[in-house]
Amino acid sequence: MLERITLGEHLSPWKVELGRLTTARLNSPLGNFSGGERARIEFFKMIAEARPILLLDEPTSQLDEKRTLEAIDALYGYLAAGGLAVVSSRNEHLLAAADQRVILGKFE
Repeated sequence: MLERITLGEHLSPWKVELGRLTTARLNSPLGNFSGGERARIEFFKMIAEARPILLLDEPTSQLDEKRTLEAIDALYGYLAAGGLAVVSSRNEHLLAAADQRVILGKFE
């Protein structure tokens, strides 16, 4: 069923800024979006919901470099507003942007 609802219907309770994607494809069913686009939509939706804590596992794994940097900027905005995020990632940009890092070890 989620595949059939439109992006606008999916985002209607929240003010989610997705840039050009919002205006160009607001009436498109979610099933028409690629995996990376859907990951981006859900990431920005979580930030717009302003939950007190986000637990994110590889949130940028399906995003290109430009979209990853946009996601990091949005995450910093969320943190500046008082949110807390625990993120697992191997993305070099996300790791470089982290305030604190915990390295769990090397797997061979």
